[in-house]
Amino acid sequence: MSDGSDNEGASQGKARVQEYIPQLQQLLKALNKNENAFPFTEPVDWKALGLMDYPKIIKHPMDLSTIKKKLDKGKYTFVSDFLDDVHLVWNNCTTYNQPGSDVYNMAVDMRKSSEKLLSKLNIPTVAEAPAQKKPSSDKKRARSSDEEEDSDIGDTVSFKMKQKFSQRVKKLTSEMLGRLVRLLQKECERAVTESGQDELEINVDAVDVETFRKMDKFVRACLSKQKKAKKAKAK
Repeated sequence: MSDGSDNEGASQGKARVQEYIPQLQQLLKALNKNENAFPFTEPVDWKALGLMDYPKIIKHPMDLSTIKKKLDKGKYTFVSDFLDDVHLVWNNCTTYNQPGSDVYNMAVDMRKSSEKLLSKLNIPTVAEAPAQKKPSSDKKRARSSDEEEDSDIGDTVSFKMKQKFSQRVKKLTSEMLGRLVRLLQKECERAVTESGQDELEINVDAVDVETFRKMDKFVRACLSKQKKAKKAKAK
């Protein structure tokens, strides 16, 4: 029988909000002072704006004032939970609004600003587990199970999932990366933008949940093929 120590150990690997309250408060203050912050400081008043389809498209509304209230009331346990909400603000905006529109560009700018601030304030963006002994075969199986769960995406895509997806994309060959871009252009064209010098950039925040699920599955399949090919070549 398990005494629950495995779950406790898993949570110990995540940065807790209580350890970073000053930095998180500073992050929110800096974001609110940004010249492009005004569309994101309060909940979207979709009725007053006549955006009657907003609740149908945006299932989980979020804004900076709501995040501050949740932080002040101790609603967040881990830093990753806090960051998921911050990125949900930008993600909601790029999901609802057309690429190239003023508010869309503001969300992109705010996302970049938040990422720079995270680095500047030394706020952990990925859970860092404490150093441990080499895992046993049982723990390896548990880790594989966790990775499978990570691919089970629900109604929203967390910041951590986006980070892992970006890390996997960097491991793709040029050919597979090209296939991913073409597939993404077909499924969600606004998520692929030109970054200059004939280079294309994938904006993960602009990808809807269903498309993200397809892209993640495609990338995982590509990496699996690459791994098998390397093993076969080594024999």
